[in-house]
Amino acid sequence: MSLEQRLSRQITSGDQVWVSLRDSGLPREQVEAMAGHYGREVIWQCTDDTDQWLLIGEPGASPVRSSAPLVPFTLMAALPWLAVILFTGAFVYLLSARR
Repeated sequence: MSLEQRLSRQITSGDQVWVSLRDSGLPREQVEAMAGHYGREVIWQCTDDTDQWLLIGEPGASPVRSSAPLVPFTLMAALPWLAVILFTGAFVYLLSARR
């Protein structure tokens, strides 16, 4: 399957879809042109040094928010460290209480 065919399937797979320029292997202009061919446009984008993510949807549409609750990444990253600190503190406390 060609890159264009894969992109056209992705664009038409839902009301709003995220497209990675790195994964698609196509330039942004070509992705926008293909989206326009299907009556869609870029309604949101997210970029970093390695990739650009384009949210493709109906013209004038607002990005749809997920109803699933989001757990902040910092909390998920801090939980293991917090557990280590608490268990170490409890261990030190128990050792000092024996004396």
